Amino acid sequence: MRLIGIAVAAVVFLAAFLSPYAVCCADTVQKAELSAVSGVITAVDWVGDKIVVRTFHAGQADEISFIVPDVAVIVKGTSKISLGNINIADKVTVQYYGDFGGLKAVRITVK
Repeated sequence: MRLIGIAVAAVVFLAAFLSPYAVCCADTVQKAELSAVSGVITAVDWVGDKIVVRTFHAGQADEISFIVPDVAVIVKGTSKISLGNINIADKVTVQYYGDFGGLKAVRITVK
């Protein structure tokens, strides 16, 4: 019986301790400043939900990988499209934020 009481106390403690953390982290993602980059798609991983964009800045080429979560908005003209409609050589602008998991696309505009 004593062991059950300890287990219940531990669960209550963890719930009270972790709840503010979850709220804090969700709030941080919403307040994260977005960056943007424009370039050309060089790779699309439809299974892994990732894209690679080649950018040019000051005459230097660079390739940047982005994770494309299900909640990312992808548009072409005035239509929303899916990740499956993005192709290599498409010109895009990606609005994104970075976290411990990598760079995550929020909005992809295909030109």
